[in-house]
Amino acid sequence: MTTFVATGLVEQLSEVATAVETIPRRHGRMGSQVTKFASRKNRSVVVCESLLEAAFCLELERRNDVVSYAAHPFTLEFNGTNFRYTPDFLVSFSNGSQRLIEVKNNQSFEDNATCSRIARYAELLALHGCLLEYLAASDFSHPTRTANLAFLYHQAFSSYGQSTVKLCALLASRQQPMSIGALLDLAFTPMSIAHAIFYGAVGIDLSRQISCSTAVQHKRECAS
Repeated sequence: MTTFVATGLVEQLSEVATAVETIPRRHGRMGSQVTKFASRKNRSVVVCESLLEAAFCLELERRNDVVSYAAHPFTLEFNGTNFRYTPDFLVSFSNGSQRLIEVKNNQSFEDNATCSRIARYAELLALHGCLLEYLAASDFSHPTRTANLAFLYHQAFSSYGQSTVKLCALLASRQQPMSIGALLDLAFTPMSIAHAIFYGAVGIDLSRQISCSTAVQHKRECAS
C-alpha cells in the first residue's frame, strides 16, 4: 500500500472501515475495457477499468484544484458488516482535502439497486467526514468532447506552457477569437496551442470537432 493511500482519508475512516490493497484488473468487465492512462499529474500510469474512467482522468488532469489522484486506491471493508466497496477514484485537492469519486455510465447511474448501494456507502462514509461524489457519464463525458480532450492532452503532453502567456496576450490584444490555423501561421506550435486550450488558459467549443478553423477565445483570467 502506497503512502498516498495509507495517509489522510484512510486514517480518517479507520473507525468505520479497514482499507485493503486492490489488485489492478487485467481484463475489464463485460462491456468495459481496461485502459492504461499516462498521467502527467501523477507522473505515473493510471490503470482504468473502463474507457469512462479514462475519460474522467482527462477531467482530473485539467482541473487546477486537483493535485493528484489514484484509481481504485483500496477496497473498504466496513466494520461489523459484509459491505465491501472499491471507489473508482481517490482525489487529493490543493486545499489539502481528499474525496472519493464514483463514475457510472448513465444506465448504471439510473439503476435503483446501484443507486441504493452507493447511497448506503456514502452515508456510512459521511458519518466520518468523507465525501463520496457520485457522477453519471453525462455529467462530464460526451463523445466529441472526450475525443477533443484526449487529442489535446496527447498533443500537449510534452509541453509546459511556455507560450501560454504570449498566446493569451495576443488574443487579448485582438479582442476577438482567432482560428487555430491563424495561430499556426503566427508560429505558435500545435503543442503550445493544445496546452493552452487543454488547461483552460484559452477557450474553444469542445462540443465540436477540432480543426484549423476552430475559434480560440481569450479568457480574462489568463491575462494575469
